[in-house]
Amino acid sequence: MDTVRDIVLDSPNAKDANRISLLTQLILLAEQAGDTRRVAELNSERASLVALNESGVSTPDVPEPLPAVEPMPANEAVQAAQQRRIAAALKVMQASADGGAIPTALVDELGDALFAEDGVRMAAYTAPGAQQTLAQKLAIARSLIDWLTLKYRVARKGFGLSIVADWEDIVGEVRGQLAQVYENYLLLRTAQAVALPQMKDVEIGASYLLRNQILAGRLGLYPNFPKSNLVARLNETTARLAASQPSTALRVLAKANNGRFTYQLVTDDTWRREEPEAVRIGAATSPVPPRPAGDAATPQSAVPALTQTVRPALNTPVPATPTATIVPPTPTATLLPPTSTSVPATNSPVPVAPTATPRSYP
Repeated sequence: MDTVRDIVLDSPNAKDANRISLLTQLILLAEQAGDTRRVAELNSERASLVALNESGVSTPDVPEPLPAVEPMPANEAVQAAQQRRIAAALKVMQASADGGAIPTALVDELGDALFAEDGVRMAAYTAPGAQQTLAQKLAIARSLIDWLTLKYRVARKGFGLSIVADWEDIVGEVRGQLAQVYENYLLLRTAQAVALPQMKDVEIGASYLLRNQILAGRLGLYPNFPKSNLVARLNETTARLAASQPSTALRVLAKANNGRFTYQLVTDDTWRREEPEAVRIGAATSPVPPRPAGDAATPQSAVPALTQTVRPALNTPVPATPTATIVPPTPTATLLPPTSTSVPATNSPVPVAPTATPRSYP
C-alpha cells in the first residue's frame, strides 16, 4: 500500500484524476484493514488534490525535454544467453503454476543460465570498441542497471527460491555495484540535460531527473540512495524554476519532519509560502551548471573497467540441493526481459567494478 501511495504522490507522469482515483481505492483498503491513522492521512492527501483541481488553477503539462535512452546495440552472445535464461525461467514458472514443489533440476538449470548470462553480459559491457557517444554510454549503463537489478533480486532470493547460491554470498557487493552504476548512469543523464539546446529545458530536465531518482530510491530500485542530498538539489531546482518559469507546472515541495521526508505537489504560490528554509537563505541562487564541451565533462566510459573471471572446471559431480518451494516474490525485477525506466543523476561519478563471480561447489 505504501508503494502505491508513493507512486501516486511522487510520480511526475501521473495525472491528478488518476491520483485521486487511486487514493480513493487506497482509502477503502485502509478502512477494511481498520487502519484509522492511514485513512486520515490518505483522506487529507486526497482532499488537497481535490481542492487544487476545484480551484481552477491552470497547471499545463510540461513534457520531459530529455530524449529517450536508446537500447543497447544487439549482441548475439547476449541474446542467446538471454533466450536460454527465459526458457529456463518459463519451465520454473510452469512448474510453479502446476502446484507442489518445483523440481531441483529446473532450479539448477535456471541458475546455470543466469550465471552464464552474467559472464556474457560482463564481457559485452566491457568489450573494447570505438569512441562512444553519450547516447551509447547511456544505453550500456541503462542495460547494466537492468541486469544488476535482476541479479540483486536473485541474490536476495526475491523470487522465493535459492537460484544462484554464489550471488547470495555476495549480496552486499551486488547491492553496492547497483548503486554505483546508478550514480554513473545518472551523471551521464545529467550531462545530457545540461547539453540541451534550449536553456529553459536544462532546469526542467534536471527536475525530472531528480524526481525520478528519488522515486527510484523510495521504491527500493536504487539502493542506498543519498536522499537528503537529492531532496536539497530538487528544492533548489524547483526554486529556480518557480522564479524563471512561473505558473507553468505543479512543483514538488519536499520537507523534512523528524528525519522523514514528505513530498507534495504544489502551485507556485504555495511554493513561495512554504519553500524550505535552506532555499530561502540562498541555496536557490546557485548557478545552473555550465554546458560541457562535447563529452569532455562526462565519464569516459559507461562502465569503468571490469574484470571478467572464468568459471572453474568441475571435476566432481554437483550435489543435489533440497527441493525448493515457491513463495510470493517481491516486486523489484523479473526473470523475463527487463524494461527500462528513466531515472536521474548525482553530483560525481563513482567507479564500479561488477564482475561475473566464479560459481563454486562444495
